[in-house]
Amino acid sequence: ASGGSPRRLAETFYAARDPVWSPDGKRILFLGQAEMGGERDWWVVPSDGGTPVRTGAAAVLPRSAGRDTSPLPREWLGNHVLYSTGNLWRLPLSSGSFQAGPPERLTTGSGTESFPRAIAAPGGKNTNWRIVFANTQLSTRLWSLPLDLNAAKVLGEPVNLIADGVRRTTPSLSADGRRLAYAFRGLDNFGIRVRDLSSGAETTVLQVPNDLRARISPDGSVVAYNLSAVDEKETVIYLVSSSGGDTRKLCDTCGMIYGWAPDGKRIIYRSGNPMRFSTVEVATGRQTVILSHPKYQVHAAVYSPDGRWLAMHFAPTDGPRGIFVLPAHDGVAGPDSEWISI
Repeated sequence: ASGGSPRRLAETFYAARDPVWSPDGKRILFLGQAEMGGERDWWVVPSDGGTPVRTGAAAVLPRSAGRDTSPLPREWLGNHVLYSTGNLWRLPLSSGSFQAGPPERLTTGSGTESFPRAIAAPGGKNTNWRIVFANTQLSTRLWSLPLDLNAAKVLGEPVNLIADGVRRTTPSLSADGRRLAYAFRGLDNFGIRVRDLSSGAETTVLQVPNDLRARISPDGSVVAYNLSAVDEKETVIYLVSSSGGDTRKLCDTCGMIYGWAPDGKRIIYRSGNPMRFSTVEVATGRQTVILSHPKYQVHAAVYSPDGRWLAMHFAPTDGPRGIFVLPAHDGVAGPDSEWISI
């Protein structure tokens, strides 16, 4: 606090974040991932350096539907750690070995209770706390906005497509604009619905316990999706008919879906580090890298309706981020000498 050179702790970890001091200040608890692809867990490391100890919290922490990682530690008081998974909980850590015990729920509010901080209640035991936290209500809805694409002008006011409290995400349209697919969250599950925009009729094509990401094919007949499941990490791509029915696993080692090629024969997905974009053929499962950079991240990519161009969001770490259009040669992006900044 008085200045000086920073000193690294747990420097061999692939990822380490959200540090929390122990009550005596001699140790630090953090959410850590020892190696790429490994499980995230809570770890304890001496504040003056030393070997981190895995607490085993990941095995006992409650996980809300769709959560693919351990919740973040927020406060360490006595032998307990305060955290949030939508409600407030605390987890006991054994003295000396720092092994996690069964968690205890503290609140049952209907909102999202998060960012808790706490102090010990005056004159009480170390398990009696005073807690301050945020309670938020989040509403995610689908909207329609009329545009003149050639002039880049808005032609009217946004319209809420479905006026209720259901959370709806990852909307995508068929090429003719008549069918809309989206992911939704129910009371105790997640799913995909396809909506006929002219009639308003909807079909629930899938219901699952985990959150997901969905994209409808150009002809509106098929929906591709990823599950945000703990054991899949959005690398598996599934297909399901837009009228419902059995699902088909297309690819085990792909990535997060972003859309379809205009011909409806390939699905676009993002993967890797630096992040790149590839396609997987629906008929054969063949994968092809279509857009990448050896050093920097590509955050989003989409084909033009005729398939001759790609638009992308490019994010170098030592320069300004930007949106580019670039020619697609047989579906693959041309060299950066052909990129056009817009």
